[in-house]
Amino acid sequence: MHSLLAPESPMPRKSWPRNRKPNVWPRRWAGLASPPPADDRTASIAPGATIRGSVDIAPALKSRLAKTDVLFLFARPGQSGPPVAAIRASAGQLPLEFELDDSTAMNPGNALSQHKQVMLVARLSKSGNPMAQPGDLEGRALGVKVGANGVKLVIDQVLP
Repeated sequence: MHSLLAPESPMPRKSWPRNRKPNVWPRRWAGLASPPPADDRTASIAPGATIRGSVDIAPALKSRLAKTDVLFLFARPGQSGPPVAAIRASAGQLPLEFELDDSTAMNPGNALSQHKQVMLVARLSKSGNPMAQPGDLEGRALGVKVGANGVKLVIDQVLP
């Protein structure tokens, strides 16, 4: 329900950076004008199947950051393949506190709770496209255990 609250609402929030929560728009919701009701997004979250942490950009790359860049944060079960969870936010929200769980699943049949560990990727896209493009900025964390808290992800490389 907290995703439906206005930023100025006095209701408590989970992981809201600077009083804003990043957009959670898995592919199955693409094209919707607004997120589905909170009951649809939270009903099947498995206990303990959450990854919490923060993502920021390395000081050496801050000069390459544009306010129009789009941040994609996703979890993959291995070095490649489709993400099992993802969020989208604006570059202006960095540093960003995040929470990935089954409500951020890209495919309900392949949710975060079905994996023991994942690779996290944070990508600042210049085009707004989640697919990697030359010039995008990226950071990775390998072998992150599902259930981890305090994960620190730094965007520290420019894609060739």
